[in-house]
Amino acid sequence: MYSVLTDKEQTVTGLIITNIDNKHSLPKANSLLNELNKRNIPAKIIQNDGFLYEIKDGNIISHIPICDFIIYLDKDIYTAVALEKCGYLVINDSAFTSLCDNKILSSLRVSNLGIDVVDTISLPLVYHQPEEKHYAAIDSAIEKYGLPLILKRAYGSLGEGVFKINSKDELYQIYGQYYRDPLCIQPYIETDNSSIRVLVLDHKIIGAIKRIGEEDFRSNSGQTTSQPYTLDKTLEQIVGTLIKELDIDYAGIDFLVSKEGKYLFLEINSNAFFDEFSKVTRIDVSKLFIDMVIKKVSHE
Repeated sequence: MYSVLTDKEQTVTGLIITNIDNKHSLPKANSLLNELNKRNIPAKIIQNDGFLYEIKDGNIISHIPICDFIIYLDKDIYTAVALEKCGYLVINDSAFTSLCDNKILSSLRVSNLGIDVVDTISLPLVYHQPEEKHYAAIDSAIEKYGLPLILKRAYGSLGEGVFKINSKDELYQIYGQYYRDPLCIQPYIETDNSSIRVLVLDHKIIGAIKRIGEEDFRSNSGQTTSQPYTLDKTLEQIVGTLIKELDIDYAGIDFLVSKEGKYLFLEINSNAFFDEFSKVTRIDVSKLFIDMVIKKVSHE
């Protein structure tokens, strides 16, 4: 028996889909649902428990109600693709979500656009226990960037899978644990444990905040503080380029600021949380988000 909605005749205009472990995305989902309720737009929150679709007799079968739009708060690319092939309007779409979810791919995509990106080396993919030749690649990265440096898993949220490495032994140890994952190495950029988050909605910049990590160098992990950040013309131009090139409906774009005051692209988040952003900036992101959804559904 499915633990999701299966009655396709049920009156519903929109769905908000969260990950089955939705403790992080639920506040965002509830905020969007409340905004939809204010406008008398029938909508529901459902969890992606793996049974939202199936491939049967060569066709994709959906197990969710027919609806005008889906606000997709998960990173499960397979389900997003399946729902799009069934004809649903999925926001953000699978291609953009997939790009943002891979830190290596997103850095490659943003490169060659005249934007400063944090220097990055992707490590070779490994299919068996690492050998001497694999560790030679790590040694070359240490020689290039020095220590400390940053080792990142391509996939991860809330700072998970991002490691500040202080010694070769430490790098070998962590690499030995995650060698089957896509990995990259970056130089450590010394800051005040802060980053700049720019929120983009409906192809427009709606604001920015500065996030400061209180526990370690990661500004998106553990205890953090946030404050409003005023974009200068340089950052506005950088983000404007990204909006145009990536056709952004909704995203949080993160930058580091070097000692020289240069903005360095760090990553882009297709499912950026906005509770803290709204509290700090007093910008009603939920309202603006639903404005965009209605615009897309009505093809304005």
